[in-house]
Amino acid sequence: MDKKSIHKTVFYIGLVIFLTSIILGFSGINNWMFLIAIGGWLVFDYLASLKKKETTFQLLLKDKKKFFSVYLMLIFYGGTAEIVGRYILGWWIYPQVTSIPHEMLILLITYPIGSMFAREAFQTVNAHIKSYSTAVIITTLVNIVIWEIPNLFSYDWLYTVPYLEELTIFNHLNILIFLTWPLLIIFPLIVYDIVLKKP
Repeated sequence: MDKKSIHKTVFYIGLVIFLTSIILGFSGINNWMFLIAIGGWLVFDYLASLKKKETTFQLLLKDKKKFFSVYLMLIFYGGTAEIVGRYILGWWIYPQVTSIPHEMLILLITYPIGSMFAREAFQTVNAHIKSYSTAVIITTLVNIVIWEIPNLFSYDWLYTVPYLEELTIFNHLNILIFLTWPLLIIFPLIVYDIVLKKP
């Protein structure tokens, strides 16, 4: 099977995973976030590739060493985000996370694969909207809808921003968090570019 056929097959698998995760989230079933990270990445990766964009899954097929470098950098980013955002600032908690293996899944799947999801969503949007800033804003909104709306039903994570609890909508979505979402889009773009520039 050639690389294009593999990519297309993986897209259909990703689509099933993505839709399943959405259904689980809206059904109030916990831990759907691990599935949506994987499914969303595979779906948007394929859509970006159709627009002749270089994608992380293509990088996996072409250069596993560089893909692993991207993956490791995104794990480091995720760990830093958790330490600062959750433990130092106290901006969010995971009520359902009660074990070290569960914590590791967040670090090894949600952040790195979810970041690849964010990057390929941007690539897909940017293929239609050439303005970088506008594409970031639209991708941010797309990610907020995909990640935050199902969580209104499952409460896999809760925002607990100190002193700003009143700045929420739907009794959950803190406005300050919205302002940090663009960073979740931009950082994976930077990481990918850094790794590709390495010899």
